[in-house]
Amino acid sequence: MGYNLRKTTGNLSPPLLGRLLTLLAGTALILLLVLRIGVAAWTSPLEAAGTDRRQFPAWMLETALIAGLLLLTVAVCGWLAARARHRDWEQARAEHRTEIGLLAGGLAHEIRNTLNAMHSQIALLRKYLPADAEPARQRITLIERAVADLEELVSEFLTFARPAKDQLEDVNLPSLIRSVLDFVALDLEQARVVVRTEMAPALPPVYADVAKLKRALLNLVINARQAMPEGGTLTVRAWPSERGEILIEVSDTGCGIPAEDRANIFRTFFSTKSGGTGLGLAIVQRTIEDCGGRIAFDSEVGRGTTFRICLPTAERRRVKLGRQHLSRRKEPSPA
Repeated sequence: MGYNLRKTTGNLSPPLLGRLLTLLAGTALILLLVLRIGVAAWTSPLEAAGTDRRQFPAWMLETALIAGLLLLTVAVCGWLAARARHRDWEQARAEHRTEIGLLAGGLAHEIRNTLNAMHSQIALLRKYLPADAEPARQRITLIERAVADLEELVSEFLTFARPAKDQLEDVNLPSLIRSVLDFVALDLEQARVVVRTEMAPALPPVYADVAKLKRALLNLVINARQAMPEGGTLTVRAWPSERGEILIEVSDTGCGIPAEDRANIFRTFFSTKSGGTGLGLAIVQRTIEDCGGRIAFDSEVGRGTTFRICLPTAERRRVKLGRQHLSRRKEPSPA
């Protein structure tokens, strides 16, 4: 029978326990250094009594070196603590996603069973309606649309709660952006939206799931179009930064986001649109973060909104994923 370290340390996993022991060791070292400085400060004047005062600079130099080592130790302990907090936050977030995924799977299964039964009953009802019952047929059509909307909501919730495993590959951003704009070109034209693109030449590829990244950009473009009901200008830009990242901007000249709504714009189930599910931008944020990037926005009521996406280049993300893989392999697992 394996010895379960987790049981003997409460809820502490071995990696977390190791980090805590490191912090305790650092704290003990700080206390020893403080004690050393205190003893030296008390004994040096006694030892130097009746001697040449030129010995005092040596004491000052020793004190400065010890103080520098103390500050370095404090900085290292602070860095370890921050790193531990970040990794624990990531682990808690992953566990939370897993719990939501399990809940979503069970909930979606039950809802879809009910929706399938509703589809069957609606089909039978339509079949046995007399030919002259047009008002009833219109009501049935409305019910079918409501059921379809509910099915779409369930699908979006599953996409958010239980995202499929990423199929990573090198993605050519200019080609991806052009395909997104071509897909909605007719819709944008009918909405009197003028499209402008600004692509830097020879953009490095990004390492991501092309289908998920395409859906995220498509969601931002559709949101921009909906923010310009009277028409306007949609601008999509992409260029490299000096930090090994690719920057993407999706800008509109629409109504903008009110100040009171900006803090909640990426929150799940928060929506300012009538009939909106509130999952679109939450899924966009999840997708960008899963790609190793981040997303932010600026908005001004009456002038428009700009969403800014920052993604690591393919080369940089491969290096980061390799380091994460090695780190996970080195971590001991509970027996």
